[in-house]
Amino acid sequence: MGELVSRSGSAASFIAVWSVGVYEFGVSPGVLSLLALCNTLPRVAASMVAGRMVDRHGPRVVLLVANVIGLLGSLAQFASPTPLALGLASIVAGAGFGAFMPAIGSMTPRVVEPRHLLPANAILELTWQIGFIVGPLAGALAILVGGTRAPFLFDIVTFVVAIACIAAVRLRPVAPDAASEEEVAVAEVTPSTTPRRGDGFRASLRYTWSLPVARFVLVLNCGSWISISFFIVLEPLFVDQVLHKGPAVLGLLQTAFGIGAILGAAMAARAERRVTPMFVALTIAICGAGMILYTISSSVIVAAAGVSCWGVGLGLWAPFARTMIHRGVPVTHHGRVNGVMSSLQSALEIVPVLAAGQLAVLIGIQATLVGAGVGSLVLAAWGCLAAPSIDRSAVTGQADDDEIVTTRHTDRPSDDGVATVPY
Repeated sequence: MGELVSRSGSAASFIAVWSVGVYEFGVSPGVLSLLALCNTLPRVAASMVAGRMVDRHGPRVVLLVANVIGLLGSLAQFASPTPLALGLASIVAGAGFGAFMPAIGSMTPRVVEPRHLLPANAILELTWQIGFIVGPLAGALAILVGGTRAPFLFDIVTFVVAIACIAAVRLRPVAPDAASEEEVAVAEVTPSTTPRRGDGFRASLRYTWSLPVARFVLVLNCGSWISISFFIVLEPLFVDQVLHKGPAVLGLLQTAFGIGAILGAAMAARAERRVTPMFVALTIAICGAGMILYTISSSVIVAAAGVSCWGVGLGLWAPFARTMIHRGVPVTHHGRVNGVMSSLQSALEIVPVLAAGQLAVLIGIQATLVGAGVGSLVLAAWGCLAAPSIDRSAVTGQADDDEIVTTRHTDRPSDDGVATVPY
């Protein structure tokens, strides 16, 4: 519930930033790009730090702090009198979102039993996608009723509700060694790659790369996000100049994407046997095929079919990939690995933002977006070739029926009731 409310508010707030910038301040496209960077760059830095904090203090504490930071950022955005103030407020909001990602990505193993990981991750993805459908609608209604800054107020309320929901969550105790010794052996991790307290992001990145499961998911996630980021920049222009439609059709297409993702996540919840490296790679192929179908013609009907297919692929990919990480990475290091995933994903948003415009001028908007889809298919092909090298026992949950027994390794427990483990 907290995740659904929080995502709705964040999506509404996203609309408000651009509305205030364009309609109140009348900023140029260049300033809008700077506002985007003000939100993106802090996410990169915050994810790097938050991942380590999750492993040290538990995901619930970091999630509460992230939501408090986000609340302060929304308050500052609401009160911003100038574009500079809005940019500074967006830095705070971006930092909150950056800390949120590795915390929420590490939460499900601490809340549900191991055998319920896939359904729980699928529900998490469902709430995410529902939030991104409800949020823009709520933001548009808030603007109609209260003006361009009203979505910030909606976001503030959702943060308060989310904080109350998270505070009520009680985490399951974990036995780090009992759960992770077998996982470390499966992942072939050597002591030199295991990060220790005080190690920085580079150590976390080396550690993530040393785990075959984490490396596999990291490459697929980063590669697919580059393709997605081209659409973030060029999709409105595609709808305008290729489909020859307006913002209403763009909104409908995004809704079709969200419905497809909800359908995909619902399918994932009942597909335990499909949590395999090969099938996870095939979900990227579904995304790539959907991107190509979406952009290959000027027909709105074909575009709607393609974007729905893309949504289904993403709805399948996210819970499967998250479950692979939860099963293939020691529970005491979920935060670090999720922090690496989140920070690199946010950093890679910058590359397409800088390159998309130039590519669109050189080869056209449609060709650029079709090329992004082809890139996802190439990435999926790599995944299919690499999948056989991943030990399926690390991700299929064969040991899920074994209960995790509480073991204390230090006299100082974390605030969450999760054992604090010396690295």
